[in-house]
Amino acid sequence: MNFENIIFKIHVPNQAGIGNTLKGFISGLTVNKNTKIECNPDSMLGNFDTCLDDTYILTNSDYTKYTVEPFSSCRWLILKEEESLQKDLPYEYSDYNNVDLNNNTYKHLFTPKVTIDHYYDKKQIHETVYNRFMDVIKSFRFKQIIHDEVEFTLNMYKTFSFENSIGISIRTWKAPHEQNVNRKYDPEEYKKEINKMINNSIKYVIFSFDNNDFKDEYIKYVKENYPNVEIIIYNKPVYINHLQYCIIKMLLLSRCGTFVCNRISTFSELVFWFSHCNQTVKALF
Repeated sequence: MNFENIIFKIHVPNQAGIGNTLKGFISGLTVNKNTKIECNPDSMLGNFDTCLDDTYILTNSDYTKYTVEPFSSCRWLILKEEESLQKDLPYEYSDYNNVDLNNNTYKHLFTPKVTIDHYYDKKQIHETVYNRFMDVIKSFRFKQIIHDEVEFTLNMYKTFSFENSIGISIRTWKAPHEQNVNRKYDPEEYKKEINKMINNSIKYVIFSFDNNDFKDEYIKYVKENYPNVEIIIYNKPVYINHLQYCIIKMLLLSRCGTFVCNRISTFSELVFWFSHCNQTVKALF
């Protein structure tokens, strides 16, 4: 698979979340190192040039040097050569937004028969598939400001560790970039899982909210029921934009050994995969 003179272009639709963009981007990078994101100034989550290494960003000069091919998917794409290795893990949106298999440049690479999306169990992922994605994820290059914010936040909690922390992503489907998304949200289900997951070994809870209007309810609940557990919430500084804010929260959650999340959120998937699939996950709904 030689794409030396071809760029895979990832476009960011106006209402795309970071998971929808980065899953396809990472999938592209596993087969073509010249996969790049085309920033979208009209989307509040489209300015990836403020978050990713410059080599990941499509520029006007790229069009004069390379053949640029559109490439879009919100799936962890499985290669045809992996069909016999990877067990199909179907879910209710298995055919949703698959890569364009009519594109002659890369249609021969990917299979429409196997999916691994929205599963949170490393044992279900074949080693060959896992390593292909992990080679990209382990070498993924964010801007330094992203790393600095993550490390600065965690360094404030001297005993924080993977083993003594729980990450909780509260997905209400009322994020600022979303409109009229009709998916289930039930705060009582989240609280039920908090009760199951917090034990004597847990010292920290990192919360992430897709809409901060909902955070007070959860802060109050944990403080009242688990007064010895410290709550960590990354509050957006004025010098951090919204996309940077979302990516920083994703990386903070990935540093927790246990993760409570919405199952079909691609943000949740990023958290799990950037933990190198090492988290114990309770995926709701």
